Amino acid sequence: MAVEKKNPNATDVAASSSVFTDINDRVNREETANHGVFAFTVDATSETLTSAQFWEGYTIRLTEGSPAPGGTVTLTVPGGSPAEERGPFILDNQMTQICNVTVSGQSGAVPAVPAGKAVHLKCDGVNVDFADDYNVNSSDVRWMVEISQASYDALSPPDADTFYMITS
Repeated sequence: MAVEKKNPNATDVAASSSVFTDINDRVNREETANHGVFAFTVDATSETLTSAQFWEGYTIRLTEGSPAPGGTVTLTVPGGSPAEERGPFILDNQMTQICNVTVSGQSGAVPAVPAGKAVHLKCDGVNVDFADDYNVNSSDVRWMVEISQASYDALSPPDADTFYMITS
């Protein structure tokens, strides 16, 4: 599996010039890292990504293998010395198990990605953490609304897909 994949739709600026070919190859690598999806099959409760796999795409999509993992999965991403800093990236957990994402020897809280959910993560080489400044990550919430307690109480019923921030 290659870290760098050539975009099949890219056209070289000047095929006779290695300078332009090099530029196009670099753009293709960045497109993969910024927009690509890396599918990773999980068949054990403990899995480790290589550096090449960790950088394969912006989205890391986890699917269950055969056999499927029998409990919570711990996914270890590259870190250590030299530190591999990466972020933000999306971890798309399409398994039926929770997935804890960590760096070996992580000192901070380990983010848990619920089954069937996708979250933004970042890695500073020492810890994996949620990339957002807040830890509300849900594909179930469509709207966030600031509302007073009286207005919330008047809703009949409140919308199940709305996150209500009650401010007074």
